[in-house]
Amino acid sequence: MDERLLAEASALEQYTQDLEQHYQMIVQQLKELDDFYNQIEEILPAKDQQILAPIGKGVYVKTYFSDEKFFVNIGAGVIIKKNREQLKKTIEDQRKKLHESRTHILGQLEFYADKLNTIMHALQDTMKV
Repeated sequence: MDERLLAEASALEQYTQDLEQHYQMIVQQLKELDDFYNQIEEILPAKDQQILAPIGKGVYVKTYFSDEKFFVNIGAGVIIKKNREQLKKTIEDQRKKLHESRTHILGQLEFYADKLNTIMHALQDTMKV
């Protein structure tokens, strides 16, 4: 057997496993964003209704939903205020980027699966000789 082909096949297999894990992570993030979007769209109550707001580790506090302003952590401890429509647009933009990443990864997975299949056929051919 050709050691070089075996090493290349092993490396490709590891890389495709890493891509598959990344793909699954993106799918999970998309599901979470979809759920969050639906909550904003349908579940959040009208102004001045009481809600249970999570404060962390499965703990909730009763509070009133007093206006349509949301405080959004955009990273590095920076928090900005957005209304419902701005927040939905932000989520839609994130979903779009994740869909693009998912499509890109699927293309890579297909490419490397074909390449791995070619190597496996080459290895089988060397075993016949």
